[in-house]
Amino acid sequence: MMWCLVFAALAGACAAQEQGARALASARDVPKLIEALKHSDKNYRFYAAYALGEIKDARATDALLRALRDPEWCVRDQAAWALREIRDPQIIEPLKAMLKEKNADLPHITWLLQEYGAIPKAARTETKTPALVAHWSFDDKSSTVAKDVSGKATDGQIKGCTVAEGKVGAALRFGKGKYIELGRTQKPSVAQTPFTIMAWIKPEAPTGVVVARGGAFCGYSLYIKDGFPKFGIRRSKEAPADIVAGREKIGNGWTHLAGVVANDRIELYVNGKLAASAKTGGLMTSNGGQGMEIGFDAGNSAVEITDAFEGVIDEVKQFDAALSAEEIAKQCQ
Repeated sequence: MMWCLVFAALAGACAAQEQGARALASARDVPKLIEALKHSDKNYRFYAAYALGEIKDARATDALLRALRDPEWCVRDQAAWALREIRDPQIIEPLKAMLKEKNADLPHITWLLQEYGAIPKAARTETKTPALVAHWSFDDKSSTVAKDVSGKATDGQIKGCTVAEGKVGAALRFGKGKYIELGRTQKPSVAQTPFTIMAWIKPEAPTGVVVARGGAFCGYSLYIKDGFPKFGIRRSKEAPADIVAGREKIGNGWTHLAGVVANDRIELYVNGKLAASAKTGGLMTSNGGQGMEIGFDAGNSAVEITDAFEGVIDEVKQFDAALSAEEIAKQCQ
C-alpha cells in the first residue's frame, strides 16, 4: 500500500511538472523561456526550446546553441529544430566550432549546417525512391470491402463502418465495433524496412486508434490519446515501446497524421509539420504476430491503447520509405 502511495505521488508530481512546462511554453515570454532552458526538469527545457522555435526570436540563439550540449537527446533535438526555424546565419561559425568538441552532438550539428547551406546535404539514409505500397481511399463508397487502390497491398473487410464525406472524396465513419479488419497480412511489409503510415482523421472523441498492426511483441500504432496525436512502435518482444507525442491537442476538424519509421528513429507529423521525434534501436524486426486494423486495435497493443476510433478516417496510405518533411507536406496539401 505504501509503495502505491509513493508511486501515485511521483506520478502526480511528474504531471504537475509537465503541465507547468506547457504553461510556460504558451506564455511566449522570450527571456523567461531562455532562462527555462537551464531548468533542472527536462520537460521545462524541452517545451522552452519548442516555444522559442515557434516564436523565432534571434535573442534565443545563444541559449539554444548551449542547449545543443544538453544531456537529454529530446532537448537537443528540439533546440536544433528551433535554431533552424530562427534562421540566424550568425550560428554557422559557432556550430563549426562545436564540431571539434569531444562530446559534440554531430548528427544535430551537421543537420543544422546542412539546413543553413554551410555544408552539402548528405544523401538520404533511406536510399530508395519512396513508393506508395498501400492506399485505402474509400472513394468507391463501399460499406463491405476497403479496397487497396494501389494494388500492392490487401483489401480489408469493413465491419459496420458507414460512408461519410471525406477530406478527399468519400470516407468512412468509425466507432465502437466499427472498424476495418485487414488480417495478418504480409503486404505491405514493415519488417526490417523504413516506412511511413498516414491518414486524414476527423475525430469525435479524444482517444482512439487510427491504424494499428501487430501486438505486444512487435507492431506499431498511429493514434490519439486524450486529444494528443501519438505514434509508437515495438520492435521486438524484448524491446520497450518507442512512442512520440504531439505537444498540442488536435481539434474536431480534419487533421493529417503521419508516422515515420526510419533506420534509427521514429517521427510524428501533424498537418505536414514535424511534431515529435525519438531515437530508436532500429527497425521493426517482423510484420507482427497479430493483424492490421484501421480504426481499432483488435489484439494486444504494441504501445498504449486499443480503443476504437470515433469519427471519420480518410486516405490511409503507406509508403515503403521514411518520407522527408517535404514529401509529407505534399501529401496533406
